[in-house]
Amino acid sequence: MERPDLRHVAGCPLRLAQAVRPERLTTVARDSFYVGVGMAVLAFQRAQVFRREVARTMSTRPG
Repeated sequence: MERPDLRHVAGCPLRLAQAVRPERLTTVARDSFYVGVGMAVLAFQRAQVFRREVARTMSTRPG
């Protein structure tokens, strides 16, 4: 089976030597990790706010 020619993807020239530089891969991996950590922190904080709102609602409820 013949390998596809990836030099032109969606009409834009793609230089494979530049696209696969190790320092670029490291940067993309680090940025992705930071985004994941940031999303986890935001989700945790949102869960805390929700828990506090539920606790406040339950404590002010008669009965």
